[in-house]
Amino acid sequence: MGYIGPTIRDIRTNKGLSAKYMYNDIMSRVNYSRFESGKIDTSAENLMEMLKRINLMMFEFANLSGRDTAAAVAETDRMTQLVAEGHATKNPENFREASRIVYKSWQEEGYVADHDMYLTMKVYADFYAHHGQVIDAMPELRDLLNYLDKTETWYSYEQMMLYNLLPILSVDELLILLPLYLQRINKVSQMDANMATIGEIFVQAFQVAINHRDYGVFKKLLGMFNETHIQERYMAPHFYRRLYNDYANYYDKKDNACLGEVESMLATVRNLDFPSYYPQLANTALSLHVWLADDAPSLKDVETNG
Repeated sequence: MGYIGPTIRDIRTNKGLSAKYMYNDIMSRVNYSRFESGKIDTSAENLMEMLKRINLMMFEFANLSGRDTAAAVAETDRMTQLVAEGHATKNPENFREASRIVYKSWQEEGYVADHDMYLTMKVYADFYAHHGQVIDAMPELRDLLNYLDKTETWYSYEQMMLYNLLPILSVDELLILLPLYLQRINKVSQMDANMATIGEIFVQAFQVAINHRDYGVFKKLLGMFNETHIQERYMAPHFYRRLYNDYANYYDKKDNACLGEVESMLATVRNLDFPSYYPQLANTALSLHVWLADDAPSLKDVETNG
């Protein structure tokens, strides 16, 4: 009946994921089996949730469904590995190789998304080659930013582009694009499970201010974040918002009670079933502590992922 279910099945099996992982809290085992065999289709909301579980955006899935799925999934996984290792090691060669892979895909398939990803990989290669500055790839970065500026309605594609570009923006570019995002996100539904959420965008934006140690920008972001309603099924953005406010309060008031709130929250997150939240949250807390609370006692019992 449909090709969506069989394509999901191929991607799932190539990633080594169980069927239960895919259908849990979405549909019954029997209906999921029928869905994967192509006998029935499913709702857009269910599909979006499945794509989030296999770590694919909607446009990526659309690309894969018309290609050799196994080869395309392997290519996507290789790109993911290169990018993750590149960020961890700050090695521009990872991004140069990633740019070659996606350029080849763009030449063969002609998808605009591949072209934009190619530009993004070139920008990151230049960013790490010049120790945190975009120099040689500035034309490519300008092309991407101009696309966002001219696009009046941002769907998941534009939001993920912003999310990917945020870490390499200047604070001036950040303060232009984030309000633009908040204005344009109101035009679209937040139903897309593959869309970077408002909270995730803010967390990414705050990292720019932390990296630049620009407290003025930090407070401007905090004002925007506190005024923005985030209704999300993931708790991480709420934890981060509390963390940012606690350190801003300490920096402004020198009240040690604020840091006790930080330690209490970190202990709660570590003890709850949020294994993926704690290390990054703890690293962010330590970065803020060194920057905004270097005159205060060290945080107690904080474990990080290095």
